[in-house]
Amino acid sequence: MSLPNAPDLGALCDRATAFHDGARGRITALGDRVRAHGDDPRLLAPWNHFEREVITHFDEEERVLFPALRALALGDPPEDGPWRTHLHELSRELDEVRTIADALRDAARDAGDLELDLLDLLDDLETHADAEANIILPAARAVLLEATAEVVEPLSREPASEPARAEALKVGGRMRRLARRLRDVVRRRS
Repeated sequence: MSLPNAPDLGALCDRATAFHDGARGRITALGDRVRAHGDDPRLLAPWNHFEREVITHFDEEERVLFPALRALALGDPPEDGPWRTHLHELSRELDEVRTIADALRDAARDAGDLELDLLDLLDDLETHADAEANIILPAARAVLLEATAEVVEPLSREPASEPARAEALKVGGRMRRLARRLRDVVRRRS
């Protein structure tokens, strides 16, 4: 049974998953071209970090967050777990992925024939990140509020369990370190 006033969160998750599937193919193909382009660390370093982090982001959403949101939209709130951590920290994580993408965008200036394809992919990912932040996240909060009367604010409370908290700290710390390293690589290049 779905909630009567809830946004179609399942359809939003399906749309995001379809985007992820297409983006994975583009990222794989473009990654092969980036690696064949040469050994310039000003492009390879940001690309390798970007590729790893974006794919990890997609995988975690599809494995943990989206199944929980689909269940929630059907009126069956899942038990506390890592999905709550992902929901609470999605805005921050999207900002960190954008930072990584910005470093890659700067590196793309010297990528020759790859520049346009890199920028096109980054533009599409930016649009997708905006949709997650401005459509999926508010819809998830609305559904959670309707289903459980729980108000969800990003980073407003501790994750639901100690393992979820530890995982959130690990992922968040890794993303912050990565974003700082990429900024340093791009600054050295300038």
